[in-house]
Amino acid sequence: MTLELQRRQREETRQRFFEAIAAQLPVERVVEMHLFAPLRQGGVESGVAVLALAADAHAAANDDACAVEQDAEVLATDSPDAPENAGASVGADDAASTAADDDASAPAPAGSAPPHQPARLTIYTARYRLVLKGADRGTWDAEVVLEAHAPLAVVDDVVLGVQRRAGDATPAERLSGVDLRAALHHADAAGDAWTPTP
Repeated sequence: MTLELQRRQREETRQRFFEAIAAQLPVERVVEMHLFAPLRQGGVESGVAVLALAADAHAAANDDACAVEQDAEVLATDSPDAPENAGASVGADDAASTAADDDASAPAPAGSAPPHQPARLTIYTARYRLVLKGADRGTWDAEVVLEAHAPLAVVDDVVLGVQRRAGDATPAERLSGVDLRAALHHADAAGDAWTPTP
């Protein structure tokens, strides 16, 4: 099998996984997704993702807007004209946001900005299993399981737990909700809904 064919099959499987997730979850509410590298054992490929969803689409859209705003702030601090301590203020804001998530019941200080992330999210794990060899070659199964309702900071704990259980030292790939929706939209616009590789 050529490297190009392997790459194409990986991309097709990834897209098929995204579509399976979209069939079971409202992707307009996805705030972030952690995608683990697929594992192959005994002619079977399996993959896992951890997803955090906002309570509603409006909250997810606000998160997308804040993510763009934060990216712009980071780019501004990388500018040669930016003050030397500009990056420190962004880090402080992020730390304050994380602390607010950890204690969503605590009253916000007067005049403080609202946190960038929803206080509580719904966390899911998604899994797929694809048979690559044998009589059942091509058999596909995907499931999505509710894990918890928790602050965004807890997502990292869930990701680490999945990583430990899998015995995988490779960090998961982090995708924002925007990334996931863009991948699905691109496939729809291009008419690239999953089809098996010949």
